[in-house]
Amino acid sequence: MQIYIILLTGFLAHVSGVTACTCYPVDPQTKYCGAVNVVIANVTGMTYGEGYPIIDTPRTYDVNVLHVYKGNIGKGPAKIVTAENDAICGVTLLKKKVYLLNGNIENGKMRIRQCSIISYYPIKDPNTFPLDAYYDCRCKVKRMLSGEVEKNTCDVVKRARRCPSGSRAFDDRPECQYNKDKGDCEWKC
Repeated sequence: MQIYIILLTGFLAHVSGVTACTCYPVDPQTKYCGAVNVVIANVTGMTYGEGYPIIDTPRTYDVNVLHVYKGNIGKGPAKIVTAENDAICGVTLLKKKVYLLNGNIENGKMRIRQCSIISYYPIKDPNTFPLDAYYDCRCKVKRMLSGEVEKNTCDVVKRARRCPSGSRAFDDRPECQYNKDKGDCEWKC
């Protein structure tokens, strides 16, 4: 009898579209450097596409791109596409809020996913994000298991929790940046 209950529960979970989005934690600098497109945009509207609800209905956000850090997206109106809900790695954006968004171009629209997005939260002042100067893509951020740090790499375990106040560090966190004098990368505030 117990086996039938287990099988029935598994079948119902499969039929109802129960899924979950699981992401491996990645440093924001790695996400920025690996992104094809990075923009700051104001959300102006949202529509649902056609398809099976929850499974493959895309959500399309109308946005006004305010700043372009990387990619072939121009300033002004644009379309951002994501999965319908968070359980299948969709990203929920609020209308009339400004976001830092990153993703790839698919069918002429920027696609964002939960696992690759740099920040889920709206930003207050889009002018305080000097990411193109702050994130140094010559450097890599990794968790070093062997104890040896590779050239141009910062070990995430050795990162200080916060920078001193007044350091002008983005989000008060040190970032992996190239030190010309040392010829290698290091954590800097």
